[in-house]
Amino acid sequence: AFVKDLNFIKEQLRQARLATDKQVKSRKEEIKNDAIINGSVSLASHINELNAELAPFKLPPSTLDLKSEIKGKRTLESISNAIDTAVANEKINLSSTAQHMRMNISTLNELAHNYQFLFNDIQQHLLADKEQFTHLINGRIAQYEQEQAELEQQRQANAQAEIDAQQQAAQADLNAQRNAEHQAIEVEQAPVEQQEHEALTDVNRMLDQDEPLLGNEFKSAVFESTSATTGYTPLD
Repeated sequence: AFVKDLNFIKEQLRQARLATDKQVKSRKEEIKNDAIINGSVSLASHINELNAELAPFKLPPSTLDLKSEIKGKRTLESISNAIDTAVANEKINLSSTAQHMRMNISTLNELAHNYQFLFNDIQQHLLADKEQFTHLINGRIAQYEQEQAELEQQRQANAQAEIDAQQQAAQADLNAQRNAEHQAIEVEQAPVEQQEHEALTDVNRMLDQDEPLLGNEFKSAVFESTSATTGYTPLD
């Protein structure tokens, strides 16, 4: 009976020890998770402050993985130190990145004050080095201005072509009107010219045939009276 009781006590002690170990391990996990959460919250707060300064732009997402940072750490102190160090270093890196972005944003505002609409994608270029970023800004503006100059030249050419076409059409209408008036005059003059031509033809014919220009039927009473008193005979 004594041995049986002893075994029972040992089992109870083992179970108690296991329970204690579980509690310790559980508590350790809680403390570790709390440290990760606190570190993440602190880092997020810092990022929000930097993004407020960069608005409407934003920092690139942080790639810090605190779980990886404490991997292999066994004591709570080492875990806490690892998290604090990782968060502090990440804050320094992000602050440096934000400063670099502010420098490029300043360059953008200086060089592209009237061309902001050309840089809707500038967020993805804010991490470029200053020389590369400046080259990007100047190059895009130069390309835009060249395109606008070509469009203006084309617009002026189209406008001039339209003016030329209108002038040509107006000249064609004027020429057509003049031709119509000339033809109308020719039509009006044609009968007169025809009569004159026929009369001239008759005169020439009479001259060629030695016929009286007036004809016997045009001998008037005046000629007859004159002939009777003077003895003059009208021209036959």
